[in-house]
Amino acid sequence: MMHTGYEIDQVFVKAKGVQTEIFCVFVAMTGGLKRETFLYPTRDAKEALRLLAWQLSGRGDVERLGKVRVRLEQQTHLQDAPQLRKHFIHHFRRYQAQDNDD
Repeated sequence: MMHTGYEIDQVFVKAKGVQTEIFCVFVAMTGGLKRETFLYPTRDAKEALRLLAWQLSGRGDVERLGKVRVRLEQQTHLQDAPQLRKHFIHHFRRYQAQDNDD
């Protein structure tokens, strides 16, 4: 099977007012990069990542996770967020499986 889409490489999460902004870096199977910013109406990072997982799992251009790295910005410092990473991966795979069942 030839892969032509993107894998999710990095996810940056930060609170922005009453919302959560998520900046994603995608890597194409051909080596190209794509960056997108998503804004969700919640300050709860877990809820925003769940919504992102749902949104991305349904897109035809996002095929897989890769070795996704999730980082949380707090007071202008980025830190790895292994619990948020685990939460995002769980929901992405769950939604992806649901899409494949339909």
